[in-house]
Amino acid sequence: LKNIGICIDNERGFFNKLTGVENLEYYAAHYGLGKLDTLKRIEELETFFKLGKNLQSYYQYYSSGNKKRLALMRAFLHDPSILILDEITDNLDPIFREKMLAYLLNHGKEKGKIILFATQRIEEAEQLCSHAILLNRGRMVYSLKAEEFKGRLSNFYRESQELKS
Repeated sequence: LKNIGICIDNERGFFNKLTGVENLEYYAAHYGLGKLDTLKRIEELETFFKLGKNLQSYYQYYSSGNKKRLALMRAFLHDPSILILDEITDNLDPIFREKMLAYLLNHGKEKGKIILFATQRIEEAEQLCSHAILLNRGRMVYSLKAEEFKGRLSNFYRESQELKS
């Protein structure tokens, strides 16, 4: 599990009575990071995620967008080789959402990460994915490579919805 970073929708894994930093330190210890490495990594991630003073606030006072940013920081904290990201752009402001998508695209390519990205936003899948799987009621309907779906994913989606009937 130390090679996997996870950020899911409806996050429930943080402690309300701990600050953002304390929550990240808690998870870093589980990942086997030392105190100095943890603080260095939090500082590096903060330059992108820009939580600023919020990292010193109790989690219970975070906005939904800041809760998502903290969950993303946790997913990246230990620099995992595999990221599992579910609906990560929900609750993000539009400007940071675009930055996050660009970051993921570059992060995956530059560092050779495997990113499993679940979204209901077709434009995000077309922007990021080299492979797409469309599900209908939990069953795989299509498995497509980027060259098969770029600019056409919404058509495949419509077809998969028609299969419901």
